[in-house]
Amino acid sequence: MLAATAHNLTRAIAVLAGAGHRRERAATIRRKLISLPARVASSARRLRLHTPTDWPWQAGFESLLASIARIARPQPGTTCRT
Repeated sequence: MLAATAHNLTRAIAVLAGAGHRRERAATIRRKLISLPARVASSARRLRLHTPTDWPWQAGFESLLASIARIARPQPGTTCRT
């Protein structure tokens, strides 16, 4: 059950990262997008992610973050009901 969930989440990450990552294997997605060579820094109460300047998969990772931000951002005029 957990293996299937991990696989499905990895596939979702690949789809959100862009067309170049959709057909990659799970191990490749883990190597390129999940095992991120970065450090987190805190400045002015904001978290910043510092990635290497020559990281070849930065565009895919930025696309992934933008897609997640669009999903997480509430739409205007909607309310959250519990």
